Amino acid sequence: PTKIATDEQLNKIIKEKKKIFFPQIECPITNDVFQLFLKEVPINNLTLVKQKLDDIQINILVKLFLRESALTLSGPSMITELTLENESSIGPIEHIKRLTSLGISKSAFDQALLVQDNLTVLHIESDESFNLQFAIPSLKTVKYHGPSFTCSENLKLVQNLHLQCHELKFEPNFDLSGLETLNLTECELKSLDFLEKSPLLKNLTLFGNKLSQISLKNIQLTNLSIRKNRLQAFAVNESLKSLTLVDCGLKNVDFLLQTPNLVSLDLQNNRIATLRHLPSCYKLEQVNFHGNLLTTEQFRFLRRIPLKQLSMHCCAKNYCDGSIKNKLKQIKCFRDPEKDIQEMEFQMDVLEREKRQVVEEAAAERKLLGQLKGKNDGQKNRIAEIMAEYQKLAVDFEIEWVE
Repeated sequence: PTKIATDEQLNKIIKEKKKIFFPQIECPITNDVFQLFLKEVPINNLTLVKQKLDDIQINILVKLFLRESALTLSGPSMITELTLENESSIGPIEHIKRLTSLGISKSAFDQALLVQDNLTVLHIESDESFNLQFAIPSLKTVKYHGPSFTCSENLKLVQNLHLQCHELKFEPNFDLSGLETLNLTECELKSLDFLEKSPLLKNLTLFGNKLSQISLKNIQLTNLSIRKNRLQAFAVNESLKSLTLVDCGLKNVDFLLQTPNLVSLDLQNNRIATLRHLPSCYKLEQVNFHGNLLTTEQFRFLRRIPLKQLSMHCCAKNYCDGSIKNKLKQIKCFRDPEKDIQEMEFQMDVLEREKRQVVEEAAAERKLLGQLKGKNDGQKNRIAEIMAEYQKLAVDFEIEWVE
């Protein structure tokens, strides 16, 4: 912001009449000076800090931020976006009817302020519980940070819901059918069964909710992000394209068999020791396995997916030896600041090649033995035929000699 801390600064700005970006008036001002500022200085947003102004008129389209301030309006205002911080207030409410966005942070407010024709965004940070008392047809995004939030039927048209609270309550007739994006942080959830009433949900973020079992097979999610939840059971729908499971205590990636359409995968800070099921995600373009229990040889599975980018950070803090960079050099998209890295084969590839060679040699030997056996059997059969002929001749000769 452009901080205006003295009368001299403010008077200079008014005199020059130049457009300034993000002005923040911190010096005490009078009503007349404030009205002159609005008239002479072209702005579309304004922050007032520790101001108390009465009987003022705001007749320009403006985004207004109030910090520890109180304003009394003399008539209808042109405020489109309003943020009240640290015990700020503005009124009377009937003069504020053009809001598209409203933010309340540690300030008391009357829900009558929410009666707006075009309000699309509501952001509340409070020490008090919140329950929207009536439906707002235009409201699309609700953000709340506080002790308790109640889900009701008045949220049925909300598309984006971001909650950080210790308690999440549900009225019997709650309606979240319009939800497309849901972000839940530290809500101490016991289950996610309530999501079955959100058929449009595509994006779900869960952070620190103490969930040990997650089953989302019946929800057509596109993006799922889970952090700091110790998962013991995990199931999702194959529609998923982006998956983040960070610091979740995972020991394997067996769940990847359920997600063939994944494009992005982030599994940082888990206890994963094998990537053997990774190739089942044949569309993967981005991965991150930072901070797991993977050995160097496990990263050979990365060659079997269509990665578009890979850095050493995505493989770091695992149980790898000094050859990891040399072996990752085999992957075309691998990039590292270090130059002249000599490419090296994965040891498992060498062993598998030697195994194939041994198997092929053994097969060739078996084939040769089979051929020799066939030849030997043929010779035995020929000898048997000769002996039979010989015996026949011998009998015939003996009979003729007796006569």
